Amino acid sequence: MAKSEIDDVSGVETTGHEWDGIKELNNPLPRWWLWTFYACIAFAVGYVIYYPAIPLLEGSTMGISGETNRSLLHAELAQADAAKAGLLSRIESTGLEDIRSNEELFRFAVAGGSSLYKVNCSQCHGSGAQGAPGYPNLNDDDWIWGGDLESIYTTIRHGVRNAEDDDARVSQMPAFGDGVLETPQIADVTQYVLQL
Repeated sequence: MAKSEIDDVSGVETTGHEWDGIKELNNPLPRWWLWTFYACIAFAVGYVIYYPAIPLLEGSTMGISGETNRSLLHAELAQADAAKAGLLSRIESTGLEDIRSNEELFRFAVAGGSSLYKVNCSQCHGSGAQGAPGYPNLNDDDWIWGGDLESIYTTIRHGVRNAEDDDARVSQMPAFGDGVLETPQIADVTQYVLQL
């Protein structure tokens, strides 16, 4: 290792290292930078102790908080379910025509129906209900199985290729009333499709 010396240009002591004629100056990091660096290390250690952080073979360390994103999500979903439970029970006990006449229920049903449509129906009927080859367009006034409220509800509930259900019809549409959607959800999708 070379002996340290004072640089002629800057007047700063060198570390004694030299590469291709360039000498390394001995300039320490500013104190504020070092304290920030040490604070980040302390924060990281505290974070690892407080939150679930270290991955293990199955899961991770729980941390002293015991709080995970998954537990927070479950709490938020439970709160959302509790908030909409009253409206869902009212939709279940209200007739289809009465839902249309109640502005609050109708708005809730159409919003829920829109979401359910995107998850369950858009694959065949398209995201804008424009249909696809072999699947009907829901935006026009030509309805294969009837375009009134009861007919749409029956088609969604019983499907059109369900051999076990006497009310089913023969086509490609599955029955969503056999456990895929619950009764209030079927009412929601019906209201949404009818308002298209």
